[in-house]
Amino acid sequence: MKKIILLFIICTAFVYATYASSYSGTCGDNLTWELDKDTKHLTITGYGEMTNYSSGGPWISSDVYRISLPEGLTHIGNHAFSSCDNVVSLTLPSTLVSIGEFAFSHCTSLTAIEIPDNVSAIGIHAFYYCLGLETISIGKNVSSIASAAFEACRIKTVYWNTKNYVNSIEYSTPLPTSYLSKIVFGDEVETIPDRLCSGSKITSATIPCSVQHIGKEAFYNCSLLESVSIPNSIITIGDKAFLYCTSLQSIHIPNSVTTIGEWAFAQCSNLQSAIIGNSVDSLRYMTFGNCSSLTSVSIGNNVNEIGEAAFYYCTALSTVDIPDNVNSIKRIAFDHCTALHSIIIGNGVKNIGEMALFSCSSLISITSNAVVPPTLGNNVFLAVDKTIPLYVPQNSIPLYKEAEQWKDFYIPTAIDEIHACNVYSKTDKTLRNGKIFINTNQRVYDIQGHLVITK
Repeated sequence: MKKIILLFIICTAFVYATYASSYSGTCGDNLTWELDKDTKHLTITGYGEMTNYSSGGPWISSDVYRISLPEGLTHIGNHAFSSCDNVVSLTLPSTLVSIGEFAFSHCTSLTAIEIPDNVSAIGIHAFYYCLGLETISIGKNVSSIASAAFEACRIKTVYWNTKNYVNSIEYSTPLPTSYLSKIVFGDEVETIPDRLCSGSKITSATIPCSVQHIGKEAFYNCSLLESVSIPNSIITIGDKAFLYCTSLQSIHIPNSVTTIGEWAFAQCSNLQSAIIGNSVDSLRYMTFGNCSSLTSVSIGNNVNEIGEAAFYYCTALSTVDIPDNVNSIKRIAFDHCTALHSIIIGNGVKNIGEMALFSCSSLISITSNAVVPPTLGNNVFLAVDKTIPLYVPQNSIPLYKEAEQWKDFYIPTAIDEIHACNVYSKTDKTLRNGKIFINTNQRVYDIQGHLVITK
Protein backbone atom coordinates (compact mmCIF):
# COMPACT_ATOMS: atom_id res chain seq x y z
CA MET A 1 0.00 0.00 0.00
CA LYS A 2 2.83 2.38 0.90
CA LYS A 3 4.40 1.67 -2.46
CA ILE A 4 1.19 2.55 -4.27
CA ILE A 5 0.84 5.84 -2.39
CA LEU A 6 4.47 6.70 -3.03
CA LEU A 7 4.06 5.94 -6.72
CA PHE A 8 0.96 8.16 -6.83
CA ILE A 9 2.85 11.05 -5.22
CA ILE A 10 5.73 10.68 -7.65
CA CYS A 11 3.41 10.60 -10.67
CA THR A 12 1.48 13.63 -9.41
CA ALA A 13 4.70 15.53 -8.86
CA PHE A 14 5.89 14.56 -12.33
CA VAL A 15 2.64 15.69 -13.96
CA TYR A 16 2.69 18.97 -12.01
CA ALA A 17 6.31 19.56 -12.94
CA THR A 18 5.56 18.84 -16.56
CA TYR A 19 2.48 21.12 -16.52
CA ALA A 20 4.44 23.92 -14.84
CA SER A 21 7.42 23.62 -17.17
CA SER A 22 5.17 23.89 -20.19
CA TYR A 23 4.70 27.62 -19.38
CA SER A 24 8.18 28.60 -20.45
CA GLY A 25 10.70 27.49 -23.01
CA THR A 26 12.51 28.41 -26.17
CA CYS A 27 10.95 29.43 -29.52
CA GLY A 28 14.06 30.16 -31.55
CA ASP A 29 17.84 30.00 -31.34
CA ASN A 30 17.93 33.25 -29.42
CA LEU A 31 14.32 33.52 -28.27
CA THR A 32 12.55 32.37 -25.11
CA TRP A 33 8.94 32.53 -24.02
CA GLU A 34 7.03 32.59 -20.76
CA LEU A 35 3.29 32.47 -20.15
CA ASP A 36 2.01 33.87 -16.87
CA LYS A 37 -0.74 31.53 -15.65
CA ASP A 38 -2.56 34.23 -13.76
CA THR A 39 -2.48 37.19 -16.18
CA LYS A 40 -2.55 35.03 -19.33
CA HIS A 41 0.30 37.19 -20.63
CA LEU A 42 2.69 35.56 -23.09
CA THR A 43 6.08 37.27 -23.21
CA ILE A 44 8.70 36.57 -25.86
CA THR A 45 12.24 37.77 -25.19
CA GLY A 46 15.44 37.74 -27.21
CA TYR A 47 16.16 38.44 -30.86
CA GLY A 48 16.28 36.87 -34.32
CA GLU A 49 13.93 34.45 -36.05
CA MET A 50 11.19 32.48 -34.35
CA THR A 51 10.85 28.76 -35.00
CA ASN A 52 8.36 27.67 -37.67
CA TYR A 53 5.67 25.32 -36.30
CA SER A 54 3.31 22.93 -38.02
CA SER A 55 0.28 23.30 -35.73
CA GLY A 56 0.67 26.09 -33.21
CA GLY A 57 3.40 27.29 -30.87
CA PRO A 58 4.58 25.45 -27.73
CA TRP A 59 2.18 27.45 -25.51
CA ILE A 60 -1.49 26.63 -25.03
CA SER A 61 -3.30 29.00 -27.38
CA SER A 62 -6.50 29.23 -25.37
CA ASP A 63 -4.54 30.39 -22.30
CA VAL A 64 -3.06 33.40 -24.15
CA TYR A 65 -4.89 36.72 -23.73
CA ARG A 66 -1.99 39.10 -24.28
CA ILE A 67 1.23 38.88 -26.28
CA SER A 68 4.42 40.94 -25.93
CA LEU A 69 7.01 40.69 -28.69
CA PRO A 70 10.56 42.05 -28.36
CA GLU A 71 12.39 44.61 -30.44
CA GLY A 72 14.96 42.48 -32.22
CA LEU A 73 12.47 39.86 -33.38
CA THR A 74 12.81 39.48 -37.17
CA HIS A 75 10.48 36.61 -38.10
CA ILE A 76 7.24 35.28 -36.63
CA GLY A 77 7.11 31.55 -37.20
CA ASN A 78 4.54 29.59 -39.16
CA HIS A 79 1.43 28.82 -37.03
CA ALA A 80 3.11 30.48 -34.04
CA PHE A 81 0.02 32.19 -32.63
CA SER A 82 -2.72 30.44 -34.55
CA SER A 83 -6.00 30.03 -32.64
CA CYS A 84 -5.02 32.52 -29.94
CA ASP A 85 -8.64 33.56 -30.10
CA ASN A 86 -8.62 35.58 -26.86
CA VAL A 87 -6.04 38.11 -28.05
CA VAL A 88 -7.72 41.48 -28.77
CA SER A 89 -4.72 43.66 -29.60
CA LEU A 90 -1.11 43.18 -30.56
CA THR A 91 1.91 45.38 -31.23
CA LEU A 92 4.46 44.07 -33.70
CA PRO A 93 8.09 45.18 -33.23
CA SER A 94 9.72 47.60 -35.67
CA THR A 95 12.51 45.07 -36.34
CA LEU A 96 10.12 42.53 -37.82
CA VAL A 97 10.90 41.54 -41.44
CA SER A 98 8.51 38.66 -42.19
CA ILE A 99 5.34 37.03 -40.88
CA GLY A 100 5.04 33.30 -41.46
CA GLU A 101 2.24 31.13 -42.80
CA PHE A 102 -0.85 30.88 -40.57
CA ALA A 103 1.05 32.93 -37.95
CA PHE A 104 -2.11 34.57 -36.55
CA SER A 105 -4.82 32.50 -38.22
CA HIS A 106 -8.05 32.11 -36.26
CA CYS A 107 -7.20 34.94 -33.86
CA THR A 108 -10.87 35.78 -33.99
CA SER A 109 -10.83 38.53 -31.33
CA LEU A 110 -8.03 40.56 -32.89
CA THR A 111 -9.53 43.90 -33.99
CA ALA A 112 -6.60 45.83 -35.46
CA ILE A 113 -3.05 45.26 -36.65
CA GLU A 114 -0.27 47.56 -37.78
CA ILE A 115 2.34 45.97 -40.03
CA PRO A 116 5.68 47.75 -39.37
CA ASP A 117 7.64 49.45 -42.11
CA ASN A 118 10.46 46.88 -42.12
CA VAL A 119 8.17 43.97 -42.95
CA SER A 120 8.61 42.85 -46.54
CA ALA A 121 6.63 39.59 -46.65
CA ILE A 122 3.36 38.34 -45.18
CA GLY A 123 2.87 34.58 -45.53
CA ILE A 124 -0.01 32.47 -46.80
CA HIS A 125 -3.04 32.61 -44.48
CA ALA A 126 -1.03 34.68 -42.00
CA PHE A 127 -4.22 36.31 -40.66
CA TYR A 128 -6.72 33.81 -42.01
CA TYR A 129 -10.15 33.83 -40.35
CA CYS A 130 -9.42 36.73 -38.01
CA LEU A 131 -13.11 37.53 -38.01
CA GLY A 132 -12.85 40.56 -35.72
CA LEU A 133 -10.06 42.23 -37.68
CA GLU A 134 -11.51 45.51 -39.00
CA THR A 135 -8.55 47.90 -39.24
CA ILE A 136 -5.11 47.28 -40.70
CA SER A 137 -2.13 49.42 -41.56
CA ILE A 138 0.31 48.14 -44.17
CA GLY A 139 3.90 49.35 -43.77
CA LYS A 140 5.99 51.17 -46.35
CA ASN A 141 8.17 48.27 -47.50
CA VAL A 142 5.74 45.37 -47.79
CA SER A 143 6.48 43.82 -51.17
CA SER A 144 4.72 40.48 -50.86
CA ILE A 145 1.29 39.63 -49.45
CA ALA A 146 0.78 35.93 -50.09
CA SER A 147 -2.40 34.38 -51.37
CA ALA A 148 -5.26 34.50 -48.86
CA ALA A 149 -3.09 36.17 -46.22
CA PHE A 150 -6.16 37.98 -44.89
CA GLU A 151 -8.84 35.62 -46.21
CA ALA A 152 -12.15 35.65 -44.30
CA CYS A 153 -11.22 38.86 -42.50
CA ARG A 154 -13.89 41.58 -42.39
CA ILE A 155 -11.59 44.51 -42.93
CA LYS A 156 -13.35 47.89 -43.07
CA THR A 157 -10.49 50.38 -42.89
CA VAL A 158 -7.08 50.20 -44.54
CA TYR A 159 -4.10 52.51 -44.14
CA TRP A 160 -1.99 51.73 -47.18
CA ASN A 161 1.60 52.97 -46.97
CA THR A 162 3.64 50.62 -49.14
CA LYS A 163 5.44 52.56 -51.88
CA ASN A 164 5.54 50.30 -54.92
CA TYR A 165 3.69 47.11 -54.12
CA VAL A 166 3.24 44.80 -57.12
CA ASN A 167 0.27 42.46 -56.96
CA SER A 168 1.63 39.31 -58.58
CA ILE A 169 -1.42 37.13 -57.90
CA GLU A 170 -3.58 37.07 -61.03
CA TYR A 171 -7.26 37.93 -60.49
CA SER A 172 -6.73 38.36 -56.76
CA THR A 173 -6.87 41.36 -54.46
CA PRO A 174 -4.00 41.99 -52.01
CA LEU A 175 -6.62 42.37 -49.25
CA PRO A 176 -10.24 41.25 -48.93
CA THR A 177 -12.52 44.09 -50.02
CA SER A 178 -16.08 42.92 -49.40
CA TYR A 179 -16.34 44.98 -46.19
CA LEU A 180 -13.83 47.69 -47.07
CA SER A 181 -15.41 51.16 -46.76
CA LYS A 182 -12.40 53.40 -46.17
CA ILE A 183 -8.87 53.51 -47.55
CA VAL A 184 -6.23 56.08 -46.68
CA PHE A 185 -3.07 56.29 -48.79
CA GLY A 186 0.23 57.28 -47.19
CA ASP A 187 2.12 60.28 -48.53
CA GLU A 188 4.96 58.15 -49.92
CA VAL A 189 2.84 55.75 -51.97
CA GLU A 190 3.94 55.76 -55.61
CA THR A 191 1.79 52.95 -57.03
CA ILE A 192 -1.77 51.93 -56.28
CA PRO A 193 -1.53 48.20 -57.00
CA ASP A 194 -3.73 46.14 -59.26
CA ARG A 195 -7.15 45.33 -57.77
CA LEU A 196 -6.38 46.96 -54.41
CA CYS A 197 -9.89 48.33 -53.87
CA SER A 198 -11.72 46.15 -56.38
CA GLY A 199 -15.28 45.43 -55.30
CA SER A 200 -15.06 47.55 -52.16
CA LYS A 201 -17.68 49.81 -50.57
CA ILE A 202 -15.58 52.98 -50.54
CA THR A 203 -17.43 56.18 -51.46
CA SER A 204 -14.45 58.46 -52.08
CA ALA A 205 -10.74 58.20 -52.72
CA THR A 206 -8.11 60.88 -52.21
CA ILE A 207 -4.93 59.98 -54.02
CA PRO A 208 -1.80 61.74 -52.71
CA CYS A 209 0.57 63.70 -54.93
CA SER A 210 3.26 61.03 -54.52
CA VAL A 211 1.30 58.50 -56.61
CA GLN A 212 2.39 58.06 -60.23
CA HIS A 213 0.58 54.89 -61.28
CA ILE A 214 -2.94 53.57 -60.76
CA GLY A 215 -2.91 49.83 -61.39
CA LYS A 216 -5.21 47.59 -63.39
CA GLU A 217 -8.67 47.23 -61.86
CA ALA A 218 -7.50 49.26 -58.86
CA PHE A 219 -11.04 50.57 -58.27
CA TYR A 220 -12.91 48.04 -60.40
CA ASN A 221 -16.57 47.65 -59.44
CA CYS A 222 -16.42 50.20 -56.64
CA SER A 223 -20.10 50.84 -57.22
CA LEU A 224 -20.45 53.32 -54.33
CA LEU A 225 -17.46 55.46 -55.35
CA GLU A 226 -18.84 58.96 -55.99
CA SER A 227 -15.68 61.00 -56.26
CA VAL A 228 -11.99 60.49 -56.82
CA SER A 229 -9.26 63.11 -56.83
CA ILE A 230 -6.54 62.36 -59.38
CA PRO A 231 -3.48 64.53 -58.66
CA ASN A 232 -1.15 66.09 -61.19
CA SER A 233 1.47 63.44 -60.43
CA ILE A 234 -0.31 60.47 -62.03
CA ILE A 235 1.36 59.21 -65.22
CA THR A 236 -0.58 56.05 -66.01
CA ILE A 237 -4.10 54.79 -65.33
CA GLY A 238 -4.31 51.02 -65.86
CA ASP A 239 -6.79 48.88 -67.76
CA LYS A 240 -10.25 48.74 -66.13
CA ALA A 241 -9.03 50.98 -63.30
CA PHE A 242 -12.49 52.46 -62.73
CA LEU A 243 -14.64 50.00 -64.66
CA TYR A 244 -18.17 49.70 -63.20
CA CYS A 245 -17.77 52.65 -60.82
CA THR A 246 -21.45 53.28 -61.35
CA SER A 247 -21.78 56.15 -58.83
CA LEU A 248 -18.87 58.20 -60.19
CA GLN A 249 -20.24 61.47 -61.61
CA SER A 250 -17.24 63.33 -62.99
CA ILE A 251 -13.59 62.79 -63.74
CA HIS A 252 -10.78 65.24 -64.36
CA ILE A 253 -7.65 63.64 -65.79
CA PRO A 254 -4.74 66.03 -65.24
CA ASN A 255 -2.05 67.02 -67.71
CA SER A 256 0.49 64.69 -66.06
CA VAL A 257 -1.32 61.57 -67.33
CA THR A 258 0.12 60.13 -70.54
CA THR A 259 -1.59 56.74 -70.67
CA ILE A 260 -5.15 55.63 -69.98
CA GLY A 261 -5.80 51.90 -70.29
CA GLU A 262 -8.55 49.99 -72.02
CA TRP A 263 -11.96 50.02 -70.30
CA ALA A 264 -10.54 52.51 -67.77
CA PHE A 265 -13.84 54.31 -67.18
CA ALA A 266 -16.24 52.03 -69.04
CA GLN A 267 -19.66 51.22 -67.63
CA CYS A 268 -19.57 54.24 -65.30
CA SER A 269 -23.27 54.71 -65.87
CA ASN A 270 -23.61 57.92 -63.82
CA LEU A 271 -20.52 59.64 -65.19
CA GLN A 272 -21.71 62.96 -66.62
CA SER A 273 -18.56 64.84 -67.55
CA ALA A 274 -14.96 63.99 -68.35
CA ILE A 275 -11.97 66.27 -68.86
CA ILE A 276 -8.99 64.59 -70.48
CA GLY A 277 -5.64 66.29 -69.95
CA ASN A 278 -3.30 67.54 -72.64
CA SER A 279 -0.65 64.79 -72.25
CA VAL A 280 -2.81 61.72 -72.89
CA ASP A 281 -1.60 60.07 -76.10
CA SER A 282 -4.69 58.08 -77.05
CA LEU A 283 -8.09 56.89 -75.93
CA ARG A 284 -7.93 53.12 -76.05
CA TYR A 285 -10.53 50.39 -76.47
CA MET A 286 -13.76 51.14 -74.55
CA THR A 287 -12.14 53.88 -72.47
CA PHE A 288 -15.55 55.45 -71.86
CA GLY A 289 -17.69 52.73 -73.39
CA ASN A 290 -21.27 52.48 -72.12
CA CYS A 291 -21.04 55.63 -70.01
CA SER A 292 -24.71 56.21 -70.66
CA SER A 293 -24.98 59.50 -68.70
CA LEU A 294 -21.89 61.14 -70.19
CA THR A 295 -23.07 64.44 -71.70
CA SER A 296 -19.80 66.30 -72.22
CA VAL A 297 -16.20 65.38 -72.81
CA SER A 298 -13.16 67.56 -73.32
CA ILE A 299 -10.45 65.71 -75.25
CA GLY A 300 -6.88 66.85 -74.64
CA ASN A 301 -4.99 68.35 -77.55
CA ASN A 302 -2.21 65.73 -77.48
CA VAL A 303 -4.51 62.77 -78.18
CA ASN A 304 -3.55 61.24 -81.53
CA GLU A 305 -6.05 58.40 -81.70
CA ILE A 306 -9.64 57.80 -80.67
CA GLY A 307 -9.61 54.05 -80.10
CA GLU A 308 -12.09 51.37 -81.02
CA ALA A 309 -15.38 51.77 -79.13
CA ALA A 310 -13.85 54.56 -77.04
CA PHE A 311 -17.27 56.22 -76.63
CA TYR A 312 -19.42 53.24 -77.60
CA TYR A 313 -23.05 53.63 -76.50
CA CYS A 314 -22.48 56.97 -74.75
CA THR A 315 -26.13 57.66 -75.40
CA ALA A 316 -26.26 61.06 -73.64
CA LEU A 317 -23.19 62.60 -75.31
CA SER A 318 -24.35 65.74 -77.14
CA THR A 319 -21.27 67.32 -78.73
CA VAL A 320 -17.75 66.20 -79.59
CA ASP A 321 -14.78 68.29 -80.70
CA ILE A 322 -11.97 66.12 -82.06
CA PRO A 323 -8.62 67.95 -81.60
CA ASP A 324 -6.39 68.67 -84.59
CA ASN A 325 -3.69 66.32 -83.26
CA VAL A 326 -5.93 63.26 -83.72
CA ASN A 327 -5.01 61.35 -86.88
CA SER A 328 -7.24 58.30 -86.52
CA ILE A 329 -10.73 57.52 -85.28
CA LYS A 330 -11.12 53.76 -84.93
CA ARG A 331 -14.11 51.56 -85.69
CA ILE A 332 -17.32 52.01 -83.68
CA ALA A 333 -15.67 54.82 -81.71
CA PHE A 334 -18.98 56.71 -81.35
CA ASP A 335 -21.34 53.86 -82.20
CA HIS A 336 -24.87 54.53 -80.87
CA CYS A 337 -24.14 57.96 -79.44
CA THR A 338 -27.79 58.60 -80.11
CA ALA A 339 -27.95 62.07 -78.48
CA LEU A 340 -24.97 63.43 -80.42
CA HIS A 341 -26.15 66.45 -82.38
CA SER A 342 -22.84 67.85 -83.61
CA ILE A 343 -19.29 66.67 -84.12
CA ILE A 344 -16.25 68.64 -85.19
CA ILE A 345 -13.48 66.58 -86.78
CA GLY A 346 -10.01 68.10 -86.45
CA ASN A 347 -7.81 68.92 -89.42
CA GLY A 348 -5.30 66.17 -88.60
CA VAL A 349 -7.70 63.24 -89.00
CA LYS A 350 -6.56 60.91 -91.81
CA ASN A 351 -8.90 57.94 -91.39
CA ILE A 352 -12.15 57.03 -89.69
CA GLY A 353 -12.93 53.37 -89.03
CA GLU A 354 -15.87 51.17 -89.81
CA MET A 355 -19.21 52.28 -88.32
CA ALA A 356 -17.48 54.93 -86.23
CA LEU A 357 -20.63 57.06 -86.12
CA PHE A 358 -23.17 54.30 -86.59
CA SER A 359 -26.66 55.19 -85.39
CA CYS A 360 -25.77 58.71 -84.29
CA SER A 361 -29.33 59.49 -85.29
CA SER A 362 -29.60 62.93 -83.64
CA LEU A 363 -26.80 64.55 -85.62
CA ILE A 364 -27.85 67.88 -87.11
CA SER A 365 -24.43 68.85 -88.43
CA ILE A 366 -20.97 67.47 -89.07
CA THR A 367 -17.88 69.61 -89.43
CA SER A 368 -14.68 68.24 -90.93
CA ASN A 369 -11.73 70.61 -90.83
CA ALA A 370 -9.47 68.15 -92.67
CA VAL A 371 -8.35 69.64 -96.00
CA VAL A 372 -8.17 66.18 -97.54
CA PRO A 373 -11.26 64.08 -96.84
CA PRO A 374 -10.35 61.38 -94.29
CA THR A 375 -10.40 57.82 -95.60
CA LEU A 376 -13.52 56.06 -94.36
CA GLY A 377 -14.14 52.44 -93.39
CA ASN A 378 -17.37 50.66 -94.19
CA ASN A 379 -20.65 52.26 -93.13
CA VAL A 380 -19.11 55.05 -91.06
CA PHE A 381 -22.36 57.05 -91.15
CA LEU A 382 -24.84 54.19 -91.21
CA ALA A 383 -28.25 55.33 -89.83
CA VAL A 384 -27.17 59.00 -89.89
CA ASP A 385 -29.47 61.46 -91.69
CA LYS A 386 -27.70 62.39 -94.94
CA THR A 387 -29.72 65.59 -95.42
CA ILE A 388 -27.88 67.35 -92.57
CA PRO A 389 -25.12 69.79 -93.53
CA LEU A 390 -21.52 68.70 -93.73
CA TYR A 391 -19.25 71.71 -93.21
CA VAL A 392 -15.79 71.49 -94.76
CA PRO A 393 -13.06 73.95 -95.73
CA GLN A 394 -14.28 76.02 -98.69
CA ASN A 395 -11.39 75.01 -100.92
CA SER A 396 -12.01 71.33 -100.15
CA ILE A 397 -15.66 71.24 -101.15
CA PRO A 398 -14.92 69.64 -104.56
CA LEU A 399 -12.85 66.90 -102.90
CA TYR A 400 -15.59 66.03 -100.39
CA LYS A 401 -18.24 66.03 -103.09
CA GLU A 402 -16.30 63.30 -104.87
CA ALA A 403 -15.24 61.26 -101.83
CA GLU A 404 -17.14 58.08 -101.01
CA GLN A 405 -19.66 58.45 -98.16
CA TRP A 406 -18.76 62.14 -97.70
CA LYS A 407 -20.48 62.98 -100.94
CA ASP A 408 -23.77 61.61 -99.59
CA PHE A 409 -24.20 64.69 -97.37
CA TYR A 410 -25.36 68.19 -98.22
CA ILE A 411 -22.16 70.30 -98.32
CA PRO A 412 -23.13 73.97 -98.11
CA THR A 413 -21.26 77.21 -98.64
CA ALA A 414 -22.07 80.36 -96.68
CA ILE A 415 -24.27 81.66 -99.51
CA ASP A 416 -26.04 78.29 -99.85
CA GLU A 417 -26.97 78.36 -96.18
CA ILE A 418 -28.35 81.89 -96.36
CA HIS A 419 -30.35 81.05 -99.48
CA ALA A 420 -31.81 78.00 -97.80
CA CYS A 421 -33.24 80.24 -95.08
CA ASN A 422 -34.85 82.64 -97.61
CA VAL A 423 -33.63 85.69 -95.75
CA TYR A 424 -31.82 87.68 -98.44
CA SER A 425 -33.38 90.93 -97.24
CA LYS A 426 -33.26 90.12 -93.53
CA THR A 427 -29.60 89.26 -93.18
CA ASP A 428 -27.92 91.03 -90.31
CA LYS A 429 -24.13 91.03 -89.92
CA THR A 430 -22.53 91.32 -86.50
CA LEU A 431 -18.89 91.80 -85.54
CA ARG A 432 -17.96 89.83 -82.42
CA ASN A 433 -14.46 89.29 -81.10
CA GLY A 434 -13.03 90.24 -84.47
CA LYS A 435 -15.24 87.72 -86.36
CA ILE A 436 -18.20 88.37 -88.64
CA PHE A 437 -21.43 86.51 -87.88
CA ILE A 438 -24.52 86.36 -90.13
CA ASN A 439 -27.84 86.51 -88.25
CA THR A 440 -30.84 85.01 -90.04
CA ASN A 441 -34.37 84.06 -88.92
CA GLN A 442 -33.72 81.79 -85.97
CA ARG A 443 -30.06 80.95 -86.62
CA VAL A 444 -26.63 82.54 -86.42
CA TYR A 445 -23.86 81.45 -88.83
CA ASP A 446 -20.23 82.41 -89.00
CA ILE A 447 -18.86 83.87 -92.23
CA GLN A 448 -18.00 80.36 -93.51
CA GLY A 449 -21.61 79.27 -93.16
CA HIS A 450 -21.18 77.14 -90.02
CA LEU A 451 -24.23 77.08 -87.76
CA VAL A 452 -23.30 78.74 -84.45
CA ILE A 453 -26.63 79.25 -82.63
CA THR A 454 -30.20 78.08 -83.11
CA LYS A 455 -32.45 80.57 -81.35
